[in-house]
Amino acid sequence: MNKYLIWIPLILFLVSCSKDDNSIVADTDYTATGFLMGKINTVTWSADKIEAHKEASTIYITGTKNYDAGSLYSASKINFRIINLSQPVTAGIGENEPGYQYFVKANYTLTFTDGSKDKVYTAYYRNYSLMNLTRINDKGIDATFIFKAYSGDFSDSVIVTDGVFKIDY
Repeated sequence: MNKYLIWIPLILFLVSCSKDDNSIVADTDYTATGFLMGKINTVTWSADKIEAHKEASTIYITGTKNYDAGSLYSASKINFRIINLSQPVTAGIGENEPGYQYFVKANYTLTFTDGSKDKVYTAYYRNYSLMNLTRINDKGIDATFIFKAYSGDFSDSVIVTDGVFKIDY
């Protein structure tokens, strides 16, 4: 009889560990409120949708602008990664290079309507690309920015000016 008392709790435990179809899925909706806008090669650009989230000490921000059917592109995006910054500061935007480490990274991405590979322009500092963070806390982030971004082979570039975002999350 005693050996059955040991097996009963074990069986109950194993039965209670069955798959639960109503389990909670991690929240991956990073939609934020506010605005993200600027000028891309002097043409006014404004995000239709903003996403922002924080992982460890990095803040990820994406602004997406969708285009009408029939356009060469279905969307364009401005993406930022703000790394290890927790107070207002002016910081260079760029990719790490020998002797230089940047705490703000950015790119501009064009998504083709036909499904071709995205065209990604990556920001480099080059004595030009800057972000002025004016608010950064648990409730949101505000900044102005300018950057010059280059295609992977440096044969093409975009210049983003008059950039500004004010985002609450």
